[in-house]
Amino acid sequence: MTYARDDEPGSIDIALVALDDAGGLAPQRHIWVKGKPGWVSPSDGLSQYLRSSTGEGAA
Repeated sequence: MTYARDDEPGSIDIALVALDDAGGLAPQRHIWVKGKPGWVSPSDGLSQYLRSSTGEGAA
């Protein structure tokens, strides 16, 4: 449901699909788009990263 990484102190990732009501939360970026299904095409203008949003560069 959540995870934190040693190389990103102060950052906690939350899987929005795990929440009963995610209405008050909005995505800030798309990560791990390298592994997305072919039919998924984020078109909301947010930054997309092949893997992590640190050190991998934008897709």
